[in-house]
Amino acid sequence: MSQLQKVQQIKESEKEGIIEDIGILQQRLKALDKSIQKKREIFEEYDRTLSETENAFNKISDTTKTLLEVVNKENQNLQNQLNPSQYQQQQQQQYFQQPNNFNQYKQSNFQNQQTQQYQQTQNKFNQQNQN
Repeated sequence: MSQLQKVQQIKESEKEGIIEDIGILQQRLKALDKSIQKKREIFEEYDRTLSETENAFNKISDTTKTLLEVVNKENQNLQNQLNPSQYQQQQQQQYFQQPNNFNQYKQSNFQNQQTQQYQQTQNKFNQQNQN
């Protein structure tokens, strides 16, 4: 064989090696694509499940809050039936714990006292004038 034929044969064998490597790399690429797709589907399923679980938790939380409000209201109603004066005291305490309500009460109470004093003074004056 001539040297030219040897070079050609080496190049042909190198070409076949490269073609074989390309085939192997294409198979690895397909396997990686499948793996990535499968992982993406699993991730999406987890994400969906997590979202559904979060929504269910929020509904349970809202229902629990509503139930607690109903139970507290019923408890208050039962306590009111057992001890009405205590209920009135609690209502007053709750009313006066709010700053605006307490200030309104003080102002109203002050006005009532002034009105009573005025009426008492007016009554005394009227009594003195009648005598």
